[in-house]
Amino acid sequence: LTLRIANILIKTQSNPENILVLTFTESAAYEMRKRLVEIIGSVGYRVQINTFHGFCNELIQKNSDQFSRLINAKSIEELEQFQIIEMIINENNLSHLKPINAPLYFVKPILEAINQLKKEGIGADQLAKGLENQKKELDLITDLIHDKGIYKGKMKGKYHGLFTQLKRNTELISVYRLYEEELKKRNKYDFNDMLLEVIDNFEENEEFLLEIQELFQYFLIDEHQDTNAAQNIIIRLLCGYYKNPNLFIVGDEKQAIYRFQGASLENFLYFKNLYKEAILINLDQNYRSTQSILDGAGSLITHTSKDRILSNSNLISQKKHKEFPIQIAHFNQYYAEYYYLADEIQNKIKQGVPLREIVILIRNNKDRLPLIDAIQKKKIPFVIDSSENIFEDLFIQKLISIFHCLLFYGEDKWLIETMHINTFAVHPFDIYQLMYKAITAKVSVWKICLDDTLTSEILFQNKKAINTLITLLTKWNEKAMNDSFDNVFIDILNQSGLLHAILKDKNSISILRKVTILYNEIKKGVSANHLYKLKDFIAYYNLLSQHDVTLRNSHISIFQNGVRIMTAHRAKGLEFDYVYIINAFNGHWGNKRNKNNLFQLPWKYLSIVYDPHIKEEENEDERRLFYVALTRARKEVLISYSDSSIEGKEQTVSQFITEIDSVLKQERDVSKFEKEFNVKPEIILLENPLITKEEKDLLYVKNKDFFWDIFTFRGLSVSGLNNYIKCPWRYFFRNLLQLPDVKSMSMIFGSAIHGALNKYLIALRDSKVDFDYILKEYKQTLSKQPLNEKELGELMKKGESVLKGYYKEKAMWWDKDLGSEVEIKGIRFDDGIFLNGKIDMIEKIDKSGRVTVYDFKTGKPKTRN
Repeated sequence: LTLRIANILIKTQSNPENILVLTFTESAAYEMRKRLVEIIGSVGYRVQINTFHGFCNELIQKNSDQFSRLINAKSIEELEQFQIIEMIINENNLSHLKPINAPLYFVKPILEAINQLKKEGIGADQLAKGLENQKKELDLITDLIHDKGIYKGKMKGKYHGLFTQLKRNTELISVYRLYEEELKKRNKYDFNDMLLEVIDNFEENEEFLLEIQELFQYFLIDEHQDTNAAQNIIIRLLCGYYKNPNLFIVGDEKQAIYRFQGASLENFLYFKNLYKEAILINLDQNYRSTQSILDGAGSLITHTSKDRILSNSNLISQKKHKEFPIQIAHFNQYYAEYYYLADEIQNKIKQGVPLREIVILIRNNKDRLPLIDAIQKKKIPFVIDSSENIFEDLFIQKLISIFHCLLFYGEDKWLIETMHINTFAVHPFDIYQLMYKAITAKVSVWKICLDDTLTSEILFQNKKAINTLITLLTKWNEKAMNDSFDNVFIDILNQSGLLHAILKDKNSISILRKVTILYNEIKKGVSANHLYKLKDFIAYYNLLSQHDVTLRNSHISIFQNGVRIMTAHRAKGLEFDYVYIINAFNGHWGNKRNKNNLFQLPWKYLSIVYDPHIKEEENEDERRLFYVALTRARKEVLISYSDSSIEGKEQTVSQFITEIDSVLKQERDVSKFEKEFNVKPEIILLENPLITKEEKDLLYVKNKDFFWDIFTFRGLSVSGLNNYIKCPWRYFFRNLLQLPDVKSMSMIFGSAIHGALNKYLIALRDSKVDFDYILKEYKQTLSKQPLNEKELGELMKKGESVLKGYYKEKAMWWDKDLGSEVEIKGIRFDDGIFLNGKIDMIEKIDKSGRVTVYDFKTGKPKTRN
């Protein structure tokens, strides 16, 4: 697909902007652009390569006048979605979705069903029509009721479930409609609404659709087997201008693993049926894996139902790596499996294998915890590339403990927990002495710490550390009562020593990302409520726990240098030299217990394509997932499993290992390792070793590679360049690492002015707007910033004055054809360095292509020098 893009640009007169490439994940989009730039240079940055959601979001941002519902709306958080469904259930009479003893039992299943419907592009009205057709068909059943025996007159069991589902789905229509109404009331939209809004606009506004269609001459879709119906509708509408569009679709039905997200083989075949003259090309050459890996994976997939495979041709490797059969490692104990794996990886690293060329594939996120312990003991740098819950991170837990200690200032429980945080350097024996003194003197630990007369008899190991901690907590508590919580957060992060400790940690990049996610969540709270304090955050944190909602660290970690740990789903589209698949036992990889589907949506009456195999056994999907895991490897694959689980339960080998042709796999002898390991089981109980100075130096060198990768991916913005000129470290922390930082008043003011002028320019395209519109947008933008009442009042007054003068002098004369927030990508700045960014405003001077470039500034004017 990447070579086809390159050939289009080299052999035709097409502009790179006329090519639209859509893929499934951000990591796949990144890899594709990276390869394209390697082939054709900086022009590759101008090709539109995006995920479906990324493309729709960009479309909405650039054409916000066409999307009235989303123009000032905000993306809804998962927690608020749960709260809306809960509110709907509580306020309405529901017979089938509100059990008497557990009225909120269906909250999560309802939200999952609505999300699934949206992925298929199905609204509440379409669901109602589909259920109406289903009911008509059910009414035609002639043997519905028992006509004799003890059950005479009662419905037959095989139909009872169908009618129960019909009743639930009928009530789901009402909940769906109320949910959509509530989103509009709150001026919110959910993740799937972006696609639905684009579809609605394309279908209802022919001129807008034509305008977008004229932008693109070539359409290329990657990983098409993973698309759902809504994504297919978007492709069809974009290509609809041509009878036979220049549409190039790449996919592999053997890798269709996203049925839970609406993907199916029928979606994959949809365009073959739509465009009868389309040519189906079966690719049999593979440029990734060895022949041994391809043959082993191929023998596995032959066990899939024959009508679910489009091509039976064997893949032929074009790589000349040394051939190894697929390795199988079988252990008696689960912990031996993890420590053997750590040893194996350590040996690969010693042989010179780059860390990023090694991946451990897990079936779900729970698998990683005991594995990480073994890897840490071997001092192996690693990157968890999965949607991990940030609250499981130890540093985040320490911050949460401090927050509780401040909110419940004076309560010993949280003080004692906070004292154990190592950055405060309070000696454990001192904590014990304080607790003992509190019991014998019948006073609180807080009182003892604040009253020197009560500690005169105690021989402290480090009294200064206790005094410092109490001083900090008292200072933070006072600030937490009087300041917005984002400012308090920054103080705690810096003054507690936690930021310093994070920067020294081997996994500092990953931890900093989690801290940033937490900080951004706090900033959202402050933006919505200027009086957002510590107590509001703790209330929010408690709600997250109550609804089992997590904040996920779902970033792309392709830049970080470390052994990668990820789920097989996450690995889709990626490749590595060495792949390790762990915990390959029955019931984990394959033959999973079926979940109780509380909603069985009637897809037969709803989808643009219907998958008659929707109810096929889950093992088909699981087998394809195992196939994906195997084919991530270029050189070697090791599959491991053990006879006993972490809970002590017996386990048997996964069915999928047995389905690989015996000639193509090899049992590895691990008996010697297990015997030696069992002699020294104390290794499991050892603390994770400290990193040595030599390892720190090595880590620094490896992190240089990471920083270069992330730098080349992001490019250099003008603001980043200015920060670098002022101070390289300022650029490093603010732009490259993107450490949490409080925005200054001047930065907030500048952003609000800029946002208002941008909205004004967009509105000018379709209607005549005046100063009142700019002022309204400015006030709306400013009201969402983390400001107290005094600061808000000052900037409101200042902004009105500045904008009034600028409008009279400049803005009231602007033309409707001015370009606003024009994105610039891939301008070569130096060897291997590209300048990226946005131009505030562009005005065409004449037909020759000359333009005037505007950059809005609210600071003091500067001279040319």
